[in-house]
Amino acid sequence: MKIYSAIIFFAILINVNIGAQNWTLRTKAEILAEDYRFNSFPYSYNDITKLALDSKEFYYLANKFRDTNDYASALKNYEIALSMFDWGAFYYQYGVCLMDMEDYENAEKAFKKAINRIPRNDPYTMIAPYHNESGKNPIYSFDNNGIVRELYFSYYNLACIYSLTGVDNRIKIDTCTEHICLAIENGYPYLNHILTDPDLENYFKDPDSGFLKGHINQTYADGMINTVSGKTFVYRDSPNGFTEYEFTGSTQIKRHDLTSDDRNRVLHGTYEVKNYHIIIRYNRETGEKGYNVKSGGGMKTIFEKYVSYDRSINRTEYISLKQMAADDWTWTEKK
Repeated sequence: MKIYSAIIFFAILINVNIGAQNWTLRTKAEILAEDYRFNSFPYSYNDITKLALDSKEFYYLANKFRDTNDYASALKNYEIALSMFDWGAFYYQYGVCLMDMEDYENAEKAFKKAINRIPRNDPYTMIAPYHNESGKNPIYSFDNNGIVRELYFSYYNLACIYSLTGVDNRIKIDTCTEHICLAIENGYPYLNHILTDPDLENYFKDPDSGFLKGHINQTYADGMINTVSGKTFVYRDSPNGFTEYEFTGSTQIKRHDLTSDDRNRVLHGTYEVKNYHIIIRYNRETGEKGYNVKSGGGMKTIFEKYVSYDRSINRTEYISLKQMAADDWTWTEKK
């Protein structure tokens, strides 16, 4: 097995050298540096797209090496992938590999980089502030609620690292608690695992463990409370338009898109609040209004077009309550 891995890795290195003119192989220290980011400036759009796609091959290969406990080969392939493109998922799995090797110092840096990059890397077509189910990026994984797992697992793994490396004072206890709660607020659904995880054993040895467990239970419960019923939220999603979300009652939603070209679209559906996310399932679309221009005989005629119809659109959207607060969505209660 080791010989087979070595042969594969040698072939990879050959390919890396062939493409060396297009990107620079980074060291672990460079990749985990706070100010390191993939520099897209020298590249054309097509070059960046190719690098992003090519980097996934090294990422998938690294995952296979890690699954067979060949950590050295896994790390090298993660570093190649991250040198080509810095997807947040790459940082997350890189951190998992470092954590498996008990290199907690560098694993901590990797998870922090993942948290920084995931909202900017589009696990969905566009992740923040709302998540559309269509166009999911296959390098990320999603739970049964459609929430990207790598983000909340990064927070949770940081809490585990802080517990494993010692929580011998109040500051460390509070830091561990903070990251458990951040994991929950970003969608972590496994409450029972938190309370029984061996990696958190040191954390729950604290004399105030009863209080800590109560606080975690309450944080989890708060994520199931419907705080949007009867409210209308407005989010400016582009310089030329905004989207209005009207939560009519405990389960009904109406979404109204309006842009500066007087184009209207209204979506209707149902919603539920779970794990600090609003999960919306749209079921019909009623109305589209806009202006078209006709040319004839040297004259341009502007006319109004209005379409009204009902149809199933099979669309699900995921809105992070945490992200809504961070982006300062405005809301008003309907009279």
